[in-house]
Amino acid sequence: MKMNIAGVEYEGSPQELKELFDLLGAAGAEESKEEYRKVVRSPREGDYVKFNESDDDDITVGKYYEITTIDDDGDAVFIDDGGSVNWALKALSDEGEFEFFEKVAPGPKFEVGDYIVALSAADEEYFYTNTNMKLGKVIEICDDGEIKIEVVRHENDSYEGQTFEVDPRLFRKAYKEEVDIALPHNAIFSKLGRKPNEFKKGDIVRVISTGSSNHKRGDIGEITEFSRRSHFRVKTASIDSVNWVNATDVKLIAPVESRVDL
Repeated sequence: MKMNIAGVEYEGSPQELKELFDLLGAAGAEESKEEYRKVVRSPREGDYVKFNESDDDDITVGKYYEITTIDDDGDAVFIDDGGSVNWALKALSDEGEFEFFEKVAPGPKFEVGDYIVALSAADEEYFYTNTNMKLGKVIEICDDGEIKIEVVRHENDSYEGQTFEVDPRLFRKAYKEEVDIALPHNAIFSKLGRKPNEFKKGDIVRVISTGSSNHKRGDIGEITEFSRRSHFRVKTASIDSVNWVNATDVKLIAPVESRVDL
């Protein structure tokens, strides 16, 4: 019996193949730290099948079995506990007897406030938060393991300021140079002796993202009040309420230190 797994061909009886796979599993024990992610696409070679229920004595409920091939009927083929070739029948896939998974490395650890960029794999999963997004910012760590991000810079600036929940495994932390390129106004803060996006009361700013305020993009106004370092009111000639914005929603036009009208 021959089997081709991940481009490597193995030959032997079902029992010999099972023993070989067990040895390979023991040699790669560190891989057990990897995670399994449920797939909703059609299963393919190299994925895993996990049974939620089974009357087969050679199948352990809850165990992940690697799929060695998909046969001509679309059934997933695997080696069971008895060393025999077994099948997860496509006809039973909708009855909840089993589910399909793929093995993935643990996701990167992000914190709220981290700037991120998309990996190329995000182009296959997302329409907005792919590599066209030049910079994103983590604004929430979700309970389901995903992260909520705000689009800070995008090739299509109409997406800037929008928020999305995404899989963290498709992103990495942005390098300082990438942040500086995407946020060139950071250099202004450095010259003023401030931290990036460190605004002060009295600064004149332009609104570049309205957020939940009543502002319009392009409005210019003065910072009048802070609730925290990155959240403040911007008063314009027409908007004196519902005018709270975040630091990423505005661009510094005139720092308070340069104003001569005060």
